[in-house]
Amino acid sequence: QAKINKLMNAILKFGFGRWTKICETLEFKMENKNIIAIAHMLLHWLIDASNDTSPIMNSINKNLIEKDNKDQEIKGIQKQFIKTYHKTFYPHVISGASWKLKRLEELHFIDDICKTSTNPPEDIPIPNLSSSKPTDNWTVNDDKLLLYNTWQFGFGNYALPEFNFSKDEELDQASMKKLTSRLHSIMNNLKSAFATHQSKIHSGGNDASFSCQTLK
Repeated sequence: QAKINKLMNAILKFGFGRWTKICETLEFKMENKNIIAIAHMLLHWLIDASNDTSPIMNSINKNLIEKDNKDQEIKGIQKQFIKTYHKTFYPHVISGASWKLKRLEELHFIDDICKTSTNPPEDIPIPNLSSSKPTDNWTVNDDKLLLYNTWQFGFGNYALPEFNFSKDEELDQASMKKLTSRLHSIMNNLKSAFATHQSKIHSGGNDASFSCQTLK
């Protein structure tokens, strides 16, 4: 169970599909293909268990099922995993399925922004926010670092020196919660802005991707 916990935590830390980061973090003595095949199974379980399914993660899940069904090796790995571990791991994996899927959706959008940035973190778009700042001397550059370093170092790793926030004191638990709240506000505003932009251009028969360039 320890390995499954580590895999689930790594996915929730970096986002679904960030396999290079995830596999480097885990350092499991197994092929990456095996890790990815099992990770796909964990997402299937989360989707299956959630009443509040994320449209984005549901779409990713459907595409993975179609892709995996064409790969006999992956199907074999997953079949054996289900046979051996479903009874033991399924209840644990699906616990908190809704919040886990929300986290994965947010990380998916963060990935879309950061991987399309040409000069991160400087060109990462930050919306005007009405929410309170985590600290009195917080700047828009801190917002950019918050988003970019979450992508680089994982969700919630705010105490790492690489985050380099404009702060005068060590981060306590309350400050950590404020940073997470700030991250949610940034992403919710960016998604709202994108939805507005998408509806405008869609009426003209066009489409756009959620990217750094589109959101500028």
